[in-house]
Amino acid sequence: LANIFSSIRTPELAGDYQRMASRVSQWKETQRKRLIQALAHKQKIITVDIDVSPPIILIPENLNQKFGPMLVIDLGRVQLRNAERTSESFDDVWSLKLSEMQLQNSTYSTNVVDMKPEKEQIIEPFSLELMIATTIASKETK
Repeated sequence: LANIFSSIRTPELAGDYQRMASRVSQWKETQRKRLIQALAHKQKIITVDIDVSPPIILIPENLNQKFGPMLVIDLGRVQLRNAERTSESFDDVWSLKLSEMQLQNSTYSTNVVDMKPEKEQIIEPFSLELMIATTIASKETK
């Protein structure tokens, strides 16, 4: 189109070309903004449901002894799930639950026969539940 209008040397056609090129450029920019706006507000749903039991960590007081006290750190259970949105201000809401965590004192032995399963609670089992809300900001909202 540019080649056609540039080959004709009349001022009217050159002006028409400039006006048409300007309008096409404005239309492209408007369409680009509308597309970005539509993609930003399109609802995307990712369902997440993670439920894991983290490890129990055993920390002996002295590794050089065959028998002795040890600290038992039980990380309990970790659950991460999507939660229902309570506000349109956020894109995603997550529920993170850390449950049955505890700290115990026990004894260990290098000989399995001598192992004593008695455990003394240092910290009673407890739980934490967190709600995490996220949002994605576009350049226009910054």
